Amino acid sequence: MIAAPRPAVPILMYHEIAGPADTTSHLAVPPSSFARQLGYLHDAGFQTVTAGTLAEIMNGGGGQLPERAVVLTFDDGFEDFYRQALPLLDRYGFTATLYVTTGWVQDAGPLPAGQRPGRMLCWSQVAEAAGAGIEIGAHSQLHPQLDQLPRQRLREELRGSKAQLEDRLGRPVPGLA
Repeated sequence: MIAAPRPAVPILMYHEIAGPADTTSHLAVPPSSFARQLGYLHDAGFQTVTAGTLAEIMNGGGGQLPERAVVLTFDDGFEDFYRQALPLLDRYGFTATLYVTTGWVQDAGPLPAGQRPGRMLCWSQVAEAAGAGIEIGAHSQLHPQLDQLPRQRLREELRGSKAQLEDRLGRPVPGLA
């Protein structure tokens, strides 16, 4: 018996939704470009699914993928997700997966070393995004280069981030990026 081929599902990864006046990151997408991208996806008949939903379906869990599925992900937890991306996602009826670096959350307290990479989400914004149907995933505590960490520190980064998100949100956080 030959298994049916798995469908190709594009996964679009974003970091900041900010213009050149607001960031120096080469990973940032200006809000106007992001709005056009979402408009294109909507007009082309794409439907969003979360990263968790895609993983569950592709691993034989229940459910069916939409004919034109796409996954939108956002790394790190920049505040512009709340201000720029969330309203646009809502306008188009789209969902997404937001991977939060818990130590970078704006009201998480002082960092052990260094600074946050920019204006980050606060805990109430993370909770509001989750309440709006955005899947929240873990993205470590302090965003170190994970392949360079000793085993125990790696465990702390990954488990600590997940546990803190679950504690703050009061719901399971199944995903990690």
